[in-house]
Amino acid sequence: MKLTRTWLCALLGLSLLLAAASGSSAQATPPRPLAESLTGQPKIDYEAGRILFNDGDNAGALVKFQRAYDESRDIRLLWNVAVCEKNLRHYANVLRLLTRYRDEGRSVIAPEQASQVEEILQTVRLLISTVHLNVNQDGATVFVDNVASGTTPLIEPLLVDLGTRRIRIEKAGWKTHSITQDFTGGSEVSIHVDMLREVTEGRLSITSDPNSSISIDGQIVGQGDYQGTLPAGEHHVVVTAPGMRPYSRELVIVAGQARALSVSLAPESSGGGATWLWVAGGVLVAGGIATGAYLLLKPSAAPEPVVGSWSPGTIQLP
Repeated sequence: MKLTRTWLCALLGLSLLLAAASGSSAQATPPRPLAESLTGQPKIDYEAGRILFNDGDNAGALVKFQRAYDESRDIRLLWNVAVCEKNLRHYANVLRLLTRYRDEGRSVIAPEQASQVEEILQTVRLLISTVHLNVNQDGATVFVDNVASGTTPLIEPLLVDLGTRRIRIEKAGWKTHSITQDFTGGSEVSIHVDMLREVTEGRLSITSDPNSSISIDGQIVGQGDYQGTLPAGEHHVVVTAPGMRPYSRELVIVAGQARALSVSLAPESSGGGATWLWVAGGVLVAGGIATGAYLLLKPSAAPEPVVGSWSPGTIQLP
């Protein structure tokens, strides 16, 4: 984009008015220069800002001038901040700062400087684009080049510098939406954004025996089978049924993915209980069939003599 000689002079004049902003004006009773009117920390920051500016450190000077303004509220310091922003090619910020300087500093701006401010504002408007951003979700934060620029719905359009800009919209629970676009400056652009919900859940299906009970994270969720959604992360699954060994395991659910689990329960093991063996009307108590058979069939090296009478139907154990 080509600029006329007048516009170029206006921009150059912005960088040359730093000293003039801190000096006297053509008014009948000019205010005292900033170097004299400021005191304490604001004065220290102001002087440091001038040193940094003269050394070519516009970013550092901007910080010092801005802090001097925050502490003193002297409107003339906004001009100094605008000069630094211009040299950093942050034209949208220049527009905001000089508009405030013009509107709030009428009592300290000389007529010739007020005229120059208007000329500079006209030039700067050709270096920025106005973006009408419409987002389908309220409460989303809008960033322009990583700088927070408002919350939806935006009260005013976005002002973006010419060149390649990145617009980012964020809201908790919704996918971040990013737009990278070239802006020519001096134009108006309309952008509509439909934000999508962020997927934080996954699907799980479990199949098992019809009479089994299925629990997830300590809560019973189904009988025989289960299908549902779970938050992404680790979960504890337990499947039980009468007379069957319980099934237990930890599994991980991945957001946006489905997982299937088939569980076949095994019967509980038998054995270990007492066995009663009835032999010819007598009762033999043993730990199991094998033990009883061993006692019944074990040969005796030397049979003990039988004491008393012997009657059929009983077995005398040694």
